[in-house]
Amino acid sequence: MKKNKQTSYLPLSACADLSICTDAEKLDLLKRVRKNDKAAIEKMILSHIRLALSKVNCYVGVNHFINDLESAAMEGVVIAVNQIANGKMADHDNVTGYIVAYVRRYIHDAIRHNPVIYTPREQKDKLCHTLIESRYKKNRDPQLSIQEFELWDSVESLIENDLERKILKLRWSGYTDTEIGKRIKLSRP
Repeated sequence: MKKNKQTSYLPLSACADLSICTDAEKLDLLKRVRKNDKAAIEKMILSHIRLALSKVNCYVGVNHFINDLESAAMEGVVIAVNQIANGKMADHDNVTGYIVAYVRRYIHDAIRHNPVIYTPREQKDKLCHTLIESRYKKNRDPQLSIQEFELWDSVESLIENDLERKILKLRWSGYTDTEIGKRIKLSRP
């Protein structure tokens, strides 16, 4: 799984007022959580939110919406604390390590199971569906499956300008990203 060391888009100051537990407090919370104390469960979840968000920040730029990854991390914290409350955690006291394992697992599941297709567009333009003639209607290529034609129609309906149409046609023709960049005269950063 690719991780990036970039600056975060998520301000951790949003949860700066949440308290971080000391080791002694964590042990006390752990004992109370194992007895199914609702207040202790809530405090343990809230005390690990910053940790979960810091783990999400490792994945900034992995081509997923940061909100989806935050939700997955929060779900991981809640599930981990519930597992502790139900007695499914071993008798060791490494609560933070246990929660981090669940947070990473749920973030990786979110990345693996929720593919996102980004459509390039200019900042001023709104996403609009343009009616263009489909390649499926123009040239019927017998080698392509019905799913590929449906995908082509879906992608074409999202295209906003001529440059995007040109890029899509070059991709469809089998050009690599580097070759497409040279053909449309884009320089590499």
